[in-house]
Amino acid sequence: MLPRPLLLATGLLTCLIVGPVAGQTKTVPPSAMGTANAQVPPAPQISLALDCQGSRRMTATIRNGGTLDSAVIFGSVLANGGRYMVNGMTLQVATGSDSAVRQGMYSPRHYPSMIAGRIDDWIVPLPMGASYTLTLDAADFIVDNKERMEELPRDGRLSLRLPIRPPNASQNSDVPGLALFRVWTGIAALVSNSIDTSERCR
Repeated sequence: MLPRPLLLATGLLTCLIVGPVAGQTKTVPPSAMGTANAQVPPAPQISLALDCQGSRRMTATIRNGGTLDSAVIFGSVLANGGRYMVNGMTLQVATGSDSAVRQGMYSPRHYPSMIAGRIDDWIVPLPMGASYTLTLDAADFIVDNKERMEELPRDGRLSLRLPIRPPNASQNSDVPGLALFRVWTGIAALVSNSIDTSERCR
């Protein structure tokens, strides 16, 4: 028989619950206590939506539908805010019965071919319920590194891919705190919905 102090200590580690039959008991381990009352922690829920605005224009909307404020790095800022550039965004283009998917790199004509001088991270704030929309022209995309799209395909499917990354570890000396800026990095890349151009882009 265990000493009385040890019996009391042992009793604290379990919880006796009376069952449906009188006198019946069930032992619940301490690790299970409070599990039913656990709450899901707040978190951002970032998504990317693609839509058509005719045969030559689209919109890309990044949205925070979660329960926590956040931010996303969209690309780079040049010349102390003189130029904003989206980095690495691509349009996936599938046409007709061809199973091959062509890739269009987002590179508007006004983007410089070479970059020199100051570069900063382009951080887009996304509080709860907020969204940020870019207007995209078909001609902003260079397909298969060859030629610009003149218009969206008449019979095809489109989707958008936007890489997600943390702030650059090396920042300009006047803004070192940007390296510690809290941004959403929950996935390597956001992929939008797929749209049918024959129905929505005419």
